[in-house]
Amino acid sequence: MVTIANSGHGELYLKEGEALYLVTSTNIPACQIGGKTFLLHGHTSSGEVLKDKITIEHPSSKAKDRAFYTVVKVLLKDVSFLGKGNYTILCDEGHVAYVAPQWQDNSSPCDGDADDASDIKYPICYVRNAKMVVSATLHVEPADIAIPLHLKGDGVRNMNIDKTRAIISGNIASISGIESENRFNNAIDFLNPLWINWFFSIDGGGTWLYAGKSDNQCYITLSSPKTEILHTTIDIGCRNAIGETLPDRVVPKIWKEFEDRVVPRISDGQILVYYRTPYNESCSFDVRGLLSSADGRCGAWARFFRDCIKVQGISGAVVKQIMPAHDGLQAHSLWVKNQDISKLTLAPPTLPTPLLGIPGQGSGDPSASVFLDHAIVQYGSFIYDPSYGYCFPNLTKWQQSSLDAVSFVIDGSIVFSVNSGDDWPLCVGFFLEEP
Repeated sequence: MVTIANSGHGELYLKEGEALYLVTSTNIPACQIGGKTFLLHGHTSSGEVLKDKITIEHPSSKAKDRAFYTVVKVLLKDVSFLGKGNYTILCDEGHVAYVAPQWQDNSSPCDGDADDASDIKYPICYVRNAKMVVSATLHVEPADIAIPLHLKGDGVRNMNIDKTRAIISGNIASISGIESENRFNNAIDFLNPLWINWFFSIDGGGTWLYAGKSDNQCYITLSSPKTEILHTTIDIGCRNAIGETLPDRVVPKIWKEFEDRVVPRISDGQILVYYRTPYNESCSFDVRGLLSSADGRCGAWARFFRDCIKVQGISGAVVKQIMPAHDGLQAHSLWVKNQDISKLTLAPPTLPTPLLGIPGQGSGDPSASVFLDHAIVQYGSFIYDPSYGYCFPNLTKWQQSSLDAVSFVIDGSIVFSVNSGDDWPLCVGFFLEEP
């Protein structure tokens, strides 16, 4: 009989057929030892290199042998997404840049996932048909192991990272600037998530062991973005236009998000509102303010829709200011539906009476309905009014569908041109333009 014993951080198993039996100390007839298969499985890392051992001893002759081993523990620590065609996304609130590493396990000890409160899992952006480039670090125990360690990543849709030898320094193994085997789709896309299963090998790739899984929202744009990338602007563009490759097909798909007047902020689902409170400081003029406060004026909404288009690398969407305009008269106000205009008089002067208004973004009745001007977006021949979620073939149709009256000042008195239906002549015009 011989005695086999394991005194280390691994678990020794005896393999018989398909069955595995845990070995702590066992006696086996000496004549049968040659036919036995033993497997070693680590359950915790070795404290030091080559200190754990397996011994085999013949009890009567005292003939014995021993094998030293190290149980290596490798867990994914962080992943950075880089390379040509990669662009940084900004947080909607606070506008902090989601810089590399965009996936990071900050747990102590490291547990190989990014699902804990202190961990990081940022969204990433690439242009269509680009190759993904990654750098990654993994936590290794024990430190400074003197064996070749190789890493690879098996990603969704074959976005794989080929076998690469890691550089080991202390408890860190790293690879840097490794290009994916394949390219992203040659169309707008949204991978939710882009996951990569990471593996390591200590025998040159003969055996691969699991080290962790990275997972990030990944947005693929039509072309290189032409404005800063806020999380909600890129989400609306990519999520609604998956598979598209032509600008004139992308813009109507983006517009679909605005038509139902329920536009959520992607970070928390907060519904964005048009004029939650009139003339309040939180009612923003720009896109950053709209996404931070969830409350914006027409200018903010127009710029928001335009930026959803520009983030896709599409040109030609222009924010335009609409004001009263007729024969050089002094502009006064735009009276957005619905207004009671049945009792207008010059002497004594009376003004329209506000009624239940047409719905705006996030609101059945916006808190303001009388303006000196209004902001829309023109793309091609179409007029898009993001504040209210309507699209029109021309400016005349916008006026007839959106306004009950337009007012001017003549000799100190307010005069009105009121909505008379399809024959109401155009009495507004474009002024300032902002590409």
